Amino acid sequence: MNKHKLLSVVIPCYNAAAYMEHAVRSVLCSSISIEVLIVDDGSQDGTADIADRFQRDYPEICKAIHKNNGGHGDAILAGLSVAEGFYFDVLDSDDWMDAESFSVFLKTLETLRQSAVPPDLVIRNTVFEKTARHHQHISSFCRQFPVNTVFDWNAVRPFPLGNVVLLHSMVYRTALLKQTFLPVPKHTFYVDHLFAYLPLPAVRHLYYTNLNVYHYYLGRPDQSVTESAMFRQISHVDQVCHIMLEQISLDDIENEQQRMYMGTYLEMVIASTYAFMVKSGTPEHLNMAEHLISDIKKTNPCFWNMLSRRPSGFVLSLPRRLGYAIISFLFRFWQTMYGFS
Repeated sequence: MNKHKLLSVVIPCYNAAAYMEHAVRSVLCSSISIEVLIVDDGSQDGTADIADRFQRDYPEICKAIHKNNGGHGDAILAGLSVAEGFYFDVLDSDDWMDAESFSVFLKTLETLRQSAVPPDLVIRNTVFEKTARHHQHISSFCRQFPVNTVFDWNAVRPFPLGNVVLLHSMVYRTALLKQTFLPVPKHTFYVDHLFAYLPLPAVRHLYYTNLNVYHYYLGRPDQSVTESAMFRQISHVDQVCHIMLEQISLDDIENEQQRMYMGTYLEMVIASTYAFMVKSGTPEHLNMAEHLISDIKKTNPCFWNMLSRRPSGFVLSLPRRLGYAIISFLFRFWQTMYGFS
């Protein structure tokens, strides 16, 4: 790995010509050594030409990667395979970094890289830009993590359901990611959960900075996080759930705080998936919901025991009609909180 590269930023792009330039330029604001890996995932518009132009204009920073279409996760893996930075970051092509905060964040990463024990995972805030509602929601973690210091899992305080650290707030050590088995299926949405969750057992040291660095755009009608898209692609997130359950048994996580955090993350994904299945209401999706709960009990009893002691587990254990009614009632509140439309 090139010791002079501090950070690799991979930008997966598929037919993103209309907005990807904003994303790329948002990470070209600093002289600190980074590399920007622009992955053209078999686009049919002008994405490839824009990627090549950035490589020509910024040959020391930008690299264009062209590949056959394999989906968002496959594009991230393509970037990871050639990444030379000490840390690894993912920027979606319709999102952006705040220039001032990103510059400060890079300086923080440089200090951490030179420390005696560089953290495995660096966490920052994500700003959700909800254009339809004309407001922002900042996902910060001051109540859960020590700020501006390296810490281990014993210092992590409990997370409320849903307020877990998603991929856009996470910057892993590249070497750790490359050593992690990441069974990411092609042509599948919602695989960000796999990149965020599966490397966690190997994480020993963490660092949190209360910087609003990443801006996540919510407002494009074709985004995978819209309600209509979630209903169409329930099988995708169901597949992601099963991979998370099969790859890691919480029984194997020795540190209690680490196990509790991972359980909270898994609970968030399972509960939201189950809610969408119930809200859809089709026989197929209701059968998928029941099968998901059955698989949890069989493959991850430690997680089910943890879940059964929490409110979401109580609801999942109710008789079908009552449980479905409560889930449908709570769905709109959950939808408002997390930006689905």
